[in-house]
Amino acid sequence: MDKYLEKGKELIKMLINAGYEAYFIGECVRNIILEAEVNQIEITTNATPSAVLPIFSFARTEEKEEHIDVLYGGYTYHVTTFHASNTHKDNRKPTKQHYSKNLLDELANRDYTINALAMSHSGKITDAYMGVTHISKKKIIVIGKPKVRFLEDPRRILYGIALMSQLGYKIDGATKRAMASKRKLLLNVKAKDVYQALSSIIEGKYSKLAMTFFLEHKFGRYLQGLSKGIDQISKRRHIIEKADDFLAACFIVDDTQKEAYKEYVLSEDMFEETIELAKAFPKSKYDDYTLYKYGLDVAVKANELNYILRKARKSTKKIKHQFEKLRIHDQDELDIKKQELMQMLKEFPAEVYIECL
Repeated sequence: MDKYLEKGKELIKMLINAGYEAYFIGECVRNIILEAEVNQIEITTNATPSAVLPIFSFARTEEKEEHIDVLYGGYTYHVTTFHASNTHKDNRKPTKQHYSKNLLDELANRDYTINALAMSHSGKITDAYMGVTHISKKKIIVIGKPKVRFLEDPRRILYGIALMSQLGYKIDGATKRAMASKRKLLLNVKAKDVYQALSSIIEGKYSKLAMTFFLEHKFGRYLQGLSKGIDQISKRRHIIEKADDFLAACFIVDDTQKEAYKEYVLSEDMFEETIELAKAFPKSKYDDYTLYKYGLDVAVKANELNYILRKARKSTKKIKHQFEKLRIHDQDELDIKKQELMQMLKEFPAEVYIECL
């Protein structure tokens, strides 16, 4: 972490030497205060993107929608430009970005007070919204008028729950009430943003706390294509550890929006096959050919999800034992003699032979 920060300080000094202001901001500052691991560093500056790129021409850079990625010293840094208030449309991302020369404008645009923290390369903290105090009190409080901020960008509702999952903090009463009152706006959040937020919520250190809050306040009812599945998951109160599994469980129940989400999962093939197998065999009673075709990992995962959805008993040991008894486990084992293949074809349907060729 020290080297990551030191290299970041070098980038900040380069921006300052070029005549601009520059600071660490957001999550990385919060984690420095907490003495926690810094996994991502954002640097904010009053230099516009067109001014930033020539300054870092010696490094590998990539322009993103809302920032520039700078690869320096073996680390990646997100570089953003100060923003003033943005113009929003349809409760989604800003339709127009307004750059600013003032750090306080950038801090005002942050979502929660504990993220509205900037730090100079010398370690001086700029805290305009009592973020340090709220860190000490373990409080999650939105900046400004809560209902207005969630109306501007409903993604902030999910981001607040993600902070709860990552930190174990409680959400402030006024913020909580505004989240509940504006939860219908989640219908406007795009699949990509839902997936990213759910990943943080489900995979955080305090996911049980966050998911309990998420389910009790019925936020899932307003996530497009996920409401029916989330309703089934909530009955079991089972904690799913991966966002991909959470989505797969939802799409076993209702797959009408599956296409909108599947491009963001870690393994699209396994995601599709797990849903397909779980829907075809809700009781997880697989024949040998099906078990061979889909493989052990997919078969076990499909069973786990059907168990969570109250469709099947958990049969991990039984499925593994059945798989171990198969004469063929995958196509890599097909370097066999002709007579052995003929013997196996007496036990498997002809489709196996055709598929293996």
